[in-house]
Amino acid sequence: MEPCRRPATSSTLLAQTRPGRSRRSRCRLVQPRFRRPRRAIHTQEAEDLTVSRSVNKIILVGNVGSDPDVRITSAGVKVARISLATNWRTGGEDPEERTDWHRVNLWGRLAQVAEDYVSKGDKLFVEGYLQYDSYERDGVTIPTAEVRAREMIMLTPPPAGEM
Repeated sequence: MEPCRRPATSSTLLAQTRPGRSRRSRCRLVQPRFRRPRRAIHTQEAEDLTVSRSVNKIILVGNVGSDPDVRITSAGVKVARISLATNWRTGGEDPEERTDWHRVNLWGRLAQVAEDYVSKGDKLFVEGYLQYDSYERDGVTIPTAEVRAREMIMLTPPPAGEM
């Protein structure tokens, strides 16, 4: 079958018909079929579930600021802490460039991978969630925000000798 040459609009689709027909009628417009959504069951439990849902997710792509700081907790779990720099720039006549630093904690197997393969300057993709905490210094409470990583992808290719 020859491809259709008639442009489709956003509300229609082109379908090819049998090759024996004239060139003009080879393509026909097909209206998409829309299904009616099923009726939602409205209960208090469903409403409570919908209202209580929330999302805490962060995705960062940036450069590692220093080699990972790896420690082992009292429970015997390995944790690696890295600083990840992300850059952004404002547009306009006088562009401003800014670097934000993020504290990222990698636990368990991710910590082991970071210890073995991640070093200063590497580009990483990190997906995780924000975790807020605070500590006291000289009687003043200082809030902190850290990223607890669920996934890490190394974007910097390994050196030629490691492949």
